[in-house]
Amino acid sequence: MAKKNKEKTSSKDDFLMLAALICIVMVFIGGFLAIKYFSNLKELLFPEKEDNETDVIIEDTLVYNGFTFEKVNGIWYTNIVLGWLDKKIPYSAGFYYPPNEVENVSFEKNTGIILKLKAKHTVYISVDPDLDAKAVLAGTEISKILGKVFFIDVKAGLTKPSNNPDFPVITCEDISNNSKVVIIQKANETRVRRTTDGCIFVEGPDEDELIRAADRLAYNLLDIDKRVIKAEVIKQ
Repeated sequence: MAKKNKEKTSSKDDFLMLAALICIVMVFIGGFLAIKYFSNLKELLFPEKEDNETDVIIEDTLVYNGFTFEKVNGIWYTNIVLGWLDKKIPYSAGFYYPPNEVENVSFEKNTGIILKLKAKHTVYISVDPDLDAKAVLAGTEISKILGKVFFIDVKAGLTKPSNNPDFPVITCEDISNNSKVVIIQKANETRVRRTTDGCIFVEGPDEDELIRAADRLAYNLLDIDKRVIKAEVIKQ
C-alpha cells in the first residue's frame, strides 16, 4: 500500500514538474515574441531613429530650386519640413520623376491651390476603371501628399461603374464646399487642367505619362516648382 502511494506521489511530482517546465517554455516564447513585436513596432513608428538601417545606394543627385533630390531604387526623394501641433517634422517625399523631367507637362496656374483644403475636408481621387493597374500609382502620388503633408482625408473612386463595388462612382458633379475631385484619365496630351468649378484632371496618353502628370501636380502642391532658378545634376 505504501509502495502504491509512493508511486502516485512520484507521478504527481513528475506531472507538476512537466507542467512547470511547459509554463517556463511558454513564458520564454511569449517574452521572445513580445520583444520581437515591440521591436518591429518601434521600427514602424520611429524609423528615423534606428541606427542599424541598411545602407542605401544613391543612384543620382539633383538640386532643384533649393531642394536636393536623391535617387534611390528608382525613386527620387527630397526632404521637406511639415508643421504639426507647433512642431517641425522632417518628411522624405518620393517621386517617380525628378522635377526637371515634368516641367514640360502642361499645367494650369494655381491648380494645386484648389486641393489645399482644411483637414476635415475630403479630396476624391477618381480613376478610369479601364486603365491598367499601374495608373493607380498616379493617384497614389497625389493622395500621399494630400494625406501626409496637408492631413486631408483622401478617398478613392472610379469615373464610371465597374465590377468593383468597393469604390463609388465619383465625377466632377460630386464637388461641394467640403470636397474636391481629381479625375485621372487618358488623353492625347500630358497635362493637368481644371474646370471653372474646380474639378482637376490629370491626363496623359499612357500610364507612365499619367504618373508624370501626377508628379507635376504633387510638386505644385509642395511649392517645389515655384520660382525655378536652375536644375543642377551633381556628379557622383
